[in-house]
Amino acid sequence: MEFNFRLMVYVPNLLSAVLIYLFSTGIAPAQDGKPIFPSFTDPIATDDLLGRVVSSRDLPVADATVYLVPIGMIDMTPITASAVFDEPYAADAYDEPLEDAIARHRDQLPSGKTDQQGHFRIFDIPDGRFFVYVAIADGDVEHLPGGDKSRASYDAQELRGHEKRIQLSSRPPPHAEYIGSTECLECHEEQAAWKQTGHKLAWSRPGNPGPHQDFSQFPDFFEALESWIEAESYDGGTRLEIGDYNPEARGNVKFKIRLADDDRVEIEKIYADIYFWKSAQDGEYYITVENRLNESDPASPAHLKIEMVYGGAVLRQRYMVSVPESLGDRQGIYTLLQFHPNGDDRRLTHNRRVWRDYKFNYWWSKGEDGEYGTSDDRITAPAVNENTIQAMCAACHVTGYERYLDEETGQALVRGVNDPNGAFNIDDDPEMDEVNVGCETCHGPRLRACGVRRVGRKLPVPHGQSRLPFRRTGDGGLRPLSRPPARSGRPHPRLHPTD
Repeated sequence: MEFNFRLMVYVPNLLSAVLIYLFSTGIAPAQDGKPIFPSFTDPIATDDLLGRVVSSRDLPVADATVYLVPIGMIDMTPITASAVFDEPYAADAYDEPLEDAIARHRDQLPSGKTDQQGHFRIFDIPDGRFFVYVAIADGDVEHLPGGDKSRASYDAQELRGHEKRIQLSSRPPPHAEYIGSTECLECHEEQAAWKQTGHKLAWSRPGNPGPHQDFSQFPDFFEALESWIEAESYDGGTRLEIGDYNPEARGNVKFKIRLADDDRVEIEKIYADIYFWKSAQDGEYYITVENRLNESDPASPAHLKIEMVYGGAVLRQRYMVSVPESLGDRQGIYTLLQFHPNGDDRRLTHNRRVWRDYKFNYWWSKGEDGEYGTSDDRITAPAVNENTIQAMCAACHVTGYERYLDEETGQALVRGVNDPNGAFNIDDDPEMDEVNVGCETCHGPRLRACGVRRVGRKLPVPHGQSRLPFRRTGDGGLRPLSRPPARSGRPHPRLHPTD
């Protein structure tokens, strides 16, 4: 017993002595001639950043490079739909802020490379504020770049003498494919409550939700549809008035809107009447726009069919409409107007009223005289790919998202994973698709082969943040299929404007 006791005491001490010797003499793995880890005589109280890069399974990620990207190197050029979808695709130069900054300034950036255990050290952190970004090694097919520390910036004082554990998302294997949440639930019945969440309910057909959409937790989700009166003609519906274009108004709210003749919201000049009605013929919900300024407008009245409502579980609800043939060939779906369930038309600020404008400016032309509110104003259709849900929203809101271009019209359209319990058919096949956030949006596509249902890899997401789908670039890297994520960790202001 005495012998064993001594072994228990001395063996750990011997190992500690060996480690101390390796690190203090510099025999330990080194980077630029310096040991990767501090010696025990000079612990972490240095100007260096230490850390470890691991996978979602907590396995080490070797040969990755951790960069510190100064916030001043981030290109803040506004991203527009035309810059993304039209040649020469100007947004390619700045739509991946961190990756693009590294590509331009790689040799100037503080960096450190991971060893076989995923450990790294970045020496002598300069003053400033930085994003911490992980670039994976060439040929790494297991992980996605970035890491869970890349969404927020850090002051140098938060990095010097500290350790950072960085977790990377796993990359689904190439043979994995999306199968839809219906199949997922066959094995994971305990996750059925997902049907009641805002993730599953965000996009829904008015009056005809999908089989997997359970609104029991949100009984007032479709409260606004009470304003859509069933009628034989649009003029039997609820009438609103819109006018007073204000080019200085911020965001997507350029017009004043009110219920007809409700003088609590003052409108100096009314441009159009808007009718909410449910057709007694086809049972569909419509927003009809009738030009009050220009009686000869050939597009008036324009009947915009509501394809889906957008939101309703939390705060506001918007309406996603298709373009009638009378306004041109548009396969895209567009957002229009907004309902506030807790609104009050006695409020002075527009965003606290029941109804408010939302992107009506895409549907209204100031005519040849170049002035709004004159007799040649016209109802118009939005530009191709401008503000469509396919171009602007689907990357996050359609499971199995894949974008494609219509060769004849150049319109950006999307496909989603087929699911018999899907809420909407958004693509070019006859089957219903899983719009909204399904299981595979976060957990990745699943495997069909050999009866294995799941890939078994997790995709970690920092608290309060979202993930965008990626596609491969020509150099073998990855890029978001939509706009870059918000660097603050909040919803991207250009994707989810607050006003």
